[in-house]
Amino acid sequence: LIKKDIDYILKNNSINHYYDYDFINKVTKKNIKNFSNIQTLIIEGIFSLELTNFFSEDQYILIRLKEKKRICMERISERDSIERGKSEILNLNEFNNGWNIYQRKEKIYSSKILKGITLKKTNDLDFLLKSLSK
Repeated sequence: LIKKDIDYILKNNSINHYYDYDFINKVTKKNIKNFSNIQTLIIEGIFSLELTNFFSEDQYILIRLKEKKRICMERISERDSIERGKSEILNLNEFNNGWNIYQRKEKIYSSKILKGITLKKTNDLDFLLKSLSK
């Protein structure tokens, strides 16, 4: 679905729906709403590296935040326990699995990524804005 939606957005600069995922009930709901004149598409998440395959080199800029594993785990654990109703043990297991998958995929995709920005501090907004303006 995401590839189909991305292709549609790139071709038409618009789309007439979006999806909500209910993590507790494991249900996806398609919502109808028109979005037009889309100039920028932001895709976030640890597996968004794979989505660079959908774009030509001049259609994307990859922004990666480098953070310590412990800090990422704390953030995700807090979010998942509140928003997704997951237990601490399940959070830890899923986080470690996701972290390992991401590390492997980052090695694969890092050789393909021709342009991008890597931020080592999440508060390095000035650097990000200067880089994006180039």
